[in-house]
Amino acid sequence: MSRRSLLRALGGGAALGALAGCGVPAAYVAPGDRAAADRSARERRLTWANRPLYIGTDDAGRKRPTLEAFERRTGIAVDYVGEINDNDEFFGKISPALMNHQPTDRDCGSLRRLGTLRVMVFQPSTEPAVFHAALREQFETFLDEHRSALHDSLNGLTEEQARRSLVPSKTTLLGLVKHATFVEKVWFDEAITCRSRTEIGIPGSPDESFDLHDGDTIASVQRAHQQACAASRQATAQLTLDDLVRGNRRGPLPLRWVYLHTLRELAQHCGHADILREQILSGTARHG
Repeated sequence: MSRRSLLRALGGGAALGALAGCGVPAAYVAPGDRAAADRSARERRLTWANRPLYIGTDDAGRKRPTLEAFERRTGIAVDYVGEINDNDEFFGKISPALMNHQPTDRDCGSLRRLGTLRVMVFQPSTEPAVFHAALREQFETFLDEHRSALHDSLNGLTEEQARRSLVPSKTTLLGLVKHATFVEKVWFDEAITCRSRTEIGIPGSPDESFDLHDGDTIASVQRAHQQACAASRQATAQLTLDDLVRGNRRGPLPLRWVYLHTLRELAQHCGHADILREQILSGTARHG
């Protein structure tokens, strides 16, 4: 699609919500103007913009395998632009164009996984609708945001990079996402169903959940994590925040406490993942 059509589509949703969250007034776009025609058959080029460390490079630091694979699969040529601004600075820079439906000279901003294009990805928790949402919805929005961040921390890496050990503990990026799967099953399967860890098929201790086996790959670990997150949502769908879960060693716990505890743990691990990923990718660039 064209940049103008893309921006018109964005105008009715996430982009304007993010701008409003930055103090920039949202420009109303009528519902009939929000749909964008698909012009990808004849417009075979896009500009990709995001922070350099969030796009993996090869060992020489010269190529971006994820974008190259996207080009091969789709036939769409990609011009890459590295953005060093934080969110507020970036939106401040492009907001005048967005509000007036003008091109920003940037088409896209993130890859969740190969073949899935996300346009100008914004954090759901910054959307105004979430500010005053029910507490349950806010909890789940923040949980999903952190789940997504951990999943995406492996994007664009080689298998060696994902397994690379940079600290004395067992912590690696691949191990972190594998551990996050364990966390989901401890709190949203064991705690809710009262099944044992043996029955669930997870390790007996958190430390063991970081262990990597020969068959563990980025694809297999991300897939297991996505499945665990989906099962967690299903397991809690019929519960209220005040309902007690009884399968944890601490004894009966209200779901609201479980949500808060899980969010705290995921936030810590997202920080770990950010640091490890930055070390891996900046080290790759220096060696190049």
